Amino acid sequence: MPHGTAWAADEERLLGTMSDQDLAQRLGRSLRAISLRRRKLRIPKFHSRRRPWTQAEDALLGTMSDRKFARKFKRSVRSVIVRRCEKGIPLLVRQKYCWRPADDQLLGERPDAQVALLLSLSRLAVSRHRQRLGIPPAR
Repeated sequence: MPHGTAWAADEERLLGTMSDQDLAQRLGRSLRAISLRRRKLRIPKFHSRRRPWTQAEDALLGTMSDRKFARKFKRSVRSVIVRRCEKGIPLLVRQKYCWRPADDQLLGERPDAQVALLLSLSRLAVSRHRQRLGIPPAR
């Protein structure tokens, strides 16, 4: 578009919804024109909320649950699932835990939450195993 062309309302609505460079290309206006108009209308610069994935994060996908990964790396569970699937990485399948007699002795003596932490299991897994053995919860 030639210099000084009036701005249409639908063009102005696009300001701040994408990078100035992308919008300039889309509307056929100069980067300078986009930037000046956005600032004149006091529209903040577009900031993508997406954070690029690091090689270290990609390498750890599938090594822990998606929920744990999301918490650890401050990402949404949905974004972790999408990335893992894009990379063709299967969902982590935990091996069934082999309870040892020493593990069973902890049941009922310590709270399920504490046993779960010690053995790297979920509280539910500990609770179910304790109930299967007929051991009352620790008090």
